[in-house]
Amino acid sequence: MHRETFLKKFVMAMSMPDATDRKIIETLRANSRTSFLEIARQLGVSEGTVRKRVKNLVERKVIRKFTLEEAYDTTAIIEIVTSTQVGTDGIVKELRTVPGMQTVMEVAGRFTILCMVKTKAKGLDEVNDIIEQIRIIKGVLQTETFPVLRQG
Repeated sequence: MHRETFLKKFVMAMSMPDATDRKIIETLRANSRTSFLEIARQLGVSEGTVRKRVKNLVERKVIRKFTLEEAYDTTAIIEIVTSTQVGTDGIVKELRTVPGMQTVMEVAGRFTILCMVKTKAKGLDEVNDIIEQIRIIKGVLQTETFPVLRQG
């Protein structure tokens, strides 16, 4: 019996991650702070099972480290001038589908629409990508962008 237990542990240690291990890895890759209890609930297994599997994955060096990714928040306000030939409802609807779009408001004044975008990038490259997506929307004539330097 002792030999069987040893062989079972040896085979498990040498084997590739199974479907449950892969789901644990995917969950931790998405958010390394996810609790073992939450992972257990998602997978329909006990917390002890998740704990043992993670320990085994670490021992087998499948998981080498749990890392912290520094988050940057870049916010920009974008004012948009629209064509009088195109209704703003369609433009607003399309703007709301743009990744990073936080707020879309129709306003009175020189500009028709005011937007706030937020990205996790350190610089303005992602904001520029968002502006490019906005500019190709039918009815958008002009944009003016104001990067937020500090929020209070």
